[in-house]
Amino acid sequence: MKKKFTATVLPLREELVDNDGKPSTISYRPILIEDSSGKEVRKDLRAADNREDIEAKIDGAGYKVDRWDGDVALLSYKPMDGAQKTLVGCFAAFMVGLLLLLGGCMALMNGAFSDDDSDEPHEGLAIVSCERLVKDKLKAPSTAKFSGQSATGSGNSWTSTGTVESQNSFGAMVANRYTCSVKFDSDGTYTGTASVTSR
Repeated sequence: MKKKFTATVLPLREELVDNDGKPSTISYRPILIEDSSGKEVRKDLRAADNREDIEAKIDGAGYKVDRWDGDVALLSYKPMDGAQKTLVGCFAAFMVGLLLLLGGCMALMNGAFSDDDSDEPHEGLAIVSCERLVKDKLKAPSTAKFSGQSATGSGNSWTSTGTVESQNSFGAMVANRYTCSVKFDSDGTYTGTASVTSR
């Protein structure tokens, strides 16, 4: 069912206006548009005191006159023409495309900043954690220099290997291989073991 409206053409009014420093009077008929429940929709329409201009103002506001009853017109929405339909369709397609683009960007950003599916942060943590465990096995941990580290694993369990060079009990720098296994808990702490062997 089409939504119905009424347009009431109010009595002629005159208004004093300033026309380049010269006062003049303009005459117009205000048009009040209400919906079927009596709620005011538009009250800013003004027309000259003739039916043709009144209908032109109503048409410009997006309504069509179905019939007149004195100074009251029964209205309905004016059907869209081809250009308006095309414009609305283009705008709708643009908005759908924009929403899809934004959704895709958000999905990419969530993937880029999420650690849950990536093992890379755990690999770095495994290497650093194993360096600490290996230092506990050394005679002079403050002299330790690590090289060739790598880590394998996934989730919470990782193994790291590499080379550590440090001073022995005679003060000489000695290079050794190490192997270390670590397991991460949900609170970020870890447990593990390390073994250091001569090259």
